[in-house]
Amino acid sequence: MKKITFAVCGMGSRGVVYSGKQLEFPEEMEVTAIADVDPERIKAANKYLHVPEEHLFHSADEMFAQPKLADVMMITTQDAMHKEHALKGALQAAIDREDGPAKEGLRRTLQSLELSREKGLPACPDTGWPLFFIKLGNEAVLE
Repeated sequence: MKKITFAVCGMGSRGVVYSGKQLEFPEEMEVTAIADVDPERIKAANKYLHVPEEHLFHSADEMFAQPKLADVMMITTQDAMHKEHALKGALQAAIDREDGPAKEGLRRTLQSLELSREKGLPACPDTGWPLFFIKLGNEAVLE
């Protein structure tokens, strides 16, 4: 079985518990990137995760701006931040993978979300992308 890599966004209690599973399942799981606004949380978590310095981020936005860091992105921030981070992370992943005409539409959707956050306005973008859920570890091919 291939080891599944994880990027963890938020190193509060959820992030620590979920990323700590790496210690229980070292052959199946590896945390390859972490982000948190608190440098002390990053330092404490990295004592057992051993993530390279270049994959330690001080904000979700800083992490999302990187090319693919892992197979799975765990959003473990506070409840009030989940939707924004999950949507932004998913859109960035789609932009990174898309080479066709949808790429610019996805980029504009992400810019609209950022603008709505800055202005304090609600946003409900329709990306035009269907959602699919697959079991971790399985390959997915859309044709």
